[in-house]
Amino acid sequence: MFNVIKAQSYQIRRDNTTYYYIIGAFLFSIFMGLVILTDSGGGEMDGSRWFVSVTSFSMSYLGNLFALMFTARICGWDLQDRTLNYELMNGCKRSSIYLGRVVLSLLWSLGIVYAVTVIPLAAVGLTKGWGDMISMGGVIRRLAMAAFPLIKMCCLYALLTFLILDWRAVIAIGFVFGQIEMLAAMMLDELSINVPKAVTECITAFAMNKILDCSNTALGYKDGEDIVVIKDSFTAGQLVPTLAVCAAGAVLYLILGYALFRKRDLK
Repeated sequence: MFNVIKAQSYQIRRDNTTYYYIIGAFLFSIFMGLVILTDSGGGEMDGSRWFVSVTSFSMSYLGNLFALMFTARICGWDLQDRTLNYELMNGCKRSSIYLGRVVLSLLWSLGIVYAVTVIPLAAVGLTKGWGDMISMGGVIRRLAMAAFPLIKMCCLYALLTFLILDWRAVIAIGFVFGQIEMLAAMMLDELSINVPKAVTECITAFAMNKILDCSNTALGYKDGEDIVVIKDSFTAGQLVPTLAVCAAGAVLYLILGYALFRKRDLK
């Protein structure tokens, strides 16, 4: 498996598209910050405000895109040539080929998502200070738990890639699917639609929004002025089912993906 990861990692580092993705994501995050800063009348932007205004949205949106694009490319860009046959002929097991691609997809997807969201957040926090809108501990908890829906996304897109065997088609289908999920999650939040909890917990975008939620505001007081602060809108017990569903979904997608890959005829 490690040889597969090493070989695939070498390929993706040599792929210019990888760097187009990364540069585009950084520009998107910075653009979002500038737009929000302009809308707020040019007020002071500190680290906590950046997380609430930019990171909480960009991680949700970019997380789905990066999970989709990296997983589809890493798992599927050599399905149409004889690379997989060469790996099998060299003694690689199918399980190693499958897990190597999926694990690398997870590493790249999560690594880049956290890089393009956390680095601007850290830069603003170091240069402008952290601020009081949300505690740093609250941010760290949210960022850590966001890995669960991201992993679930990667496993789902790996399954789709080995099902369709065309990484470009997977990106197109996955993009539409992701937008529908995000729209459904927004409607559930905004319209307060009464949907069974078992259904909402299965919507990955809903889980991501729930984890990164910064809508529970309250008034605080500092240096003689009223300030807006963000409080956790959940308890540990409330989030356990969400995280458990994400983990169970990821395992299920992994099992289904391998069952499909094991029976596929490789070209």
